[in-house]
Amino acid sequence: MRAFPLRVFVNPTLRVLDARLLSFPEGCRSLPGFSAAVPRYQAVLVEGLNEAGEETSWEASGWAARIVQHEMDHLQGILYIDRMDSKTFANLRWAQLAE
Repeated sequence: MRAFPLRVFVNPTLRVLDARLLSFPEGCRSLPGFSAAVPRYQAVLVEGLNEAGEETSWEASGWAARIVQHEMDHLQGILYIDRMDSKTFANLRWAQLAE
């Protein structure tokens, strides 16, 4: 994981550049305290308009591609639990609940 600059995309579209699926744990503020492994494509291209209304694109791979796909899912009303490997679903706050 590494930081990358904020990018704005209005009416974004997503195209898969590398169809290899990699599963890693994901969480979301929509479901705080939970995590699950989610398969995501290795690399994607996101295109749309920037904050100035100009066409822009970004080829994202690895961690950045995972984040882009996660956020694009939100635009379609999809949460990571809709794509997760259900056997990996975990309550990260279980220790607090068990006290």
